[in-house]
Amino acid sequence: MVTNEVAPIQQKNQAALSFFSILGGEWSARMVQVAAELNIADLLTDGPKTLSEIALSTQTHTPTLKRLLQALVAIGIFAEPEPDTFALTALSQYLCTQNPESLRSFTAFFGLDWTWAIWYQLGYAVKTGESAMRHVHGMNMWQYLETDPHAASLFNKGMAEFSTMVNPSLLEAYDFSAFHSVADIGGGTGNFLALLHEHYPAIQTTLLDRPSVIEAATAQYAGTPFGAHGTFIGGDFFTEIPENQDAYLFKFIANDWDDERVRQILTTCRKAIPAHGKILFAEFMLIPQQPAVTAALFDVANFLCFDGGHGRTAEEFRALFEEAGFTLQQVIPTTSGLSILEGTPR
Repeated sequence: MVTNEVAPIQQKNQAALSFFSILGGEWSARMVQVAAELNIADLLTDGPKTLSEIALSTQTHTPTLKRLLQALVAIGIFAEPEPDTFALTALSQYLCTQNPESLRSFTAFFGLDWTWAIWYQLGYAVKTGESAMRHVHGMNMWQYLETDPHAASLFNKGMAEFSTMVNPSLLEAYDFSAFHSVADIGGGTGNFLALLHEHYPAIQTTLLDRPSVIEAATAQYAGTPFGAHGTFIGGDFFTEIPENQDAYLFKFIANDWDDERVRQILTTCRKAIPAHGKILFAEFMLIPQQPAVTAALFDVANFLCFDGGHGRTAEEFRALFEEAGFTLQQVIPTTSGLSILEGTPR
């Protein structure tokens, strides 16, 4: 039985433990990222493995690996069904490369040394309002990825993994069936359009992204029905996008840029869109005084990594739409936390 005197002490201790777990979030993330880099989860897909077996396969120092694995057991990433024997859990399934819902590349990308260096300059960004990415590396994220093929590959795969997780929620929340053509602008390697093609094979699909990304997309879907059916365009959505599409989807695009650049994107789209067309932004949207964790974290990540990137409220999106000649018709929530902002040309 907890007395009236003991209860406040327990509550205080629990608050301190909760605070400490937040402080330890960086440690936990780094441990998970190392597990992803070492592909430990893939070693366990056929069943539990001993510490010695894992150390041999990963070419790691056995006593130190044991410390890492036990810490990962403590936070639920792995299980230890027998002493020095480790197994997958529901969480570590996301680190398995063959899992259709894998986030292994997404995890490994954010564990790269140069991405951590950006976060270490959060204080600089808060004080100056300037991009930590540019402060540390002298260029924006997209420029850096063009110089680092390994990072670019991990980024493309990671964003495809993350998109795979949220794409079904877009199809659940929004009716694409009335469209004859859909363009995914900045759509990465095309996994949303591939899913759309599975559901609505008659829709003409067009994917536009940077030429290097389109090269990867065409290779990925070569010989598939979607690859044969779709149009793949390497280009720059600030200057030109395909004309006369029924719908233009911009997923995870607007919040990477400042207001001026978003206006430029919208203006380019306004020139291309037909009178009956729809523009669809899919973003983690900020809600004043009620920030969702995912939206708030991405808001910080965007202003660290991109020049002027940041999250926005519905009213901020509405103003940007109106300035470019669009009317924001509706904001549709989804089960993934993304919101779909539907606009029409005025």
